[in-house]
Amino acid sequence: MKKFVILFVIIFAIGFIYAEKIFYPTVSVVMPTYNREKLLPRAIDSILAQTYKDFELIIVDDGSTDNTMELLNAYAKKDARIKIIHYSKNRGISYARNQGNKLARGKYIAIMDDDDTSLPTRLEKQVAYMDEHLNIAAATCQKKLDSGVIWRYTTDPEDFLFGMHFANLMGNPETIMRRNFLVKNNIHYNEKMISTEDYDFFKQIIFAGGKLAIQPEFLLLYRFHREHGKEEYLRRENIRQKISKEFFKKYNIEWSGDKTPTCDLIREMIKNNHQVGWLTDEFLQKKEREICSARQKH
Repeated sequence: MKKFVILFVIIFAIGFIYAEKIFYPTVSVVMPTYNREKLLPRAIDSILAQTYKDFELIIVDDGSTDNTMELLNAYAKKDARIKIIHYSKNRGISYARNQGNKLARGKYIAIMDDDDTSLPTRLEKQVAYMDEHLNIAAATCQKKLDSGVIWRYTTDPEDFLFGMHFANLMGNPETIMRRNFLVKNNIHYNEKMISTEDYDFFKQIIFAGGKLAIQPEFLLLYRFHREHGKEEYLRRENIRQKISKEFFKKYNIEWSGDKTPTCDLIREMIKNNHQVGWLTDEFLQKKEREICSARQKH
């Protein structure tokens, strides 16, 4: 009888592990899309061609009026890992990202845009990095523009976080995040924002105590375009300034939102750093020497 109980427990455990793999993939790739039928296949194919296979691909069609749904249905028939959410009305990028994240079942959520290309080892290397660095809430990587230029960010964590005070350095479509951190801290995209939502989103992670990181490899091909008019870019700049000001309010500093730090700003950060604690005093003092000496030379 005891042998049968042990055998039952072993079989149950194996079945549980197998079921968990089926119903809870390690990675949920979330890709919103809107009227991108010509560019979408390249993005989807780049995920399906990943060397890391334990993922689900959640594609949110945010009210497309072209042949996007026909294309998505054809892909879904070929690969059971593809999940489609369709909305008849366009609700905006923030809404689409939130709905995709809500449906996600993975340990990690990997962001993917519908006009970019993930290199084959992207998920493999990002999962390995997150598994190794358990204190990281979200990690991004380097990316290559379609012009061939590699868009490099600093991999120094403090220098990177310092830069985040002024603008979003967290490359959005090449980011992977811990889903449980987002759920625990109720982090979601601001649905009133139809652009620059990523800067606000990563700001929430930082404000919740989450650590960000950048891997040194480039794992994404980024399609750089300027399809919007001047008014849209001015609006984005206004939002960037607003979010930057929110960072400095943590230090009780009223900042203009300018991207260039001043001597006075750094000194105020050092003075009030004890109530924030994101950056070390040593780092800020080093920044003070760099920035103030550069100003004096001019």
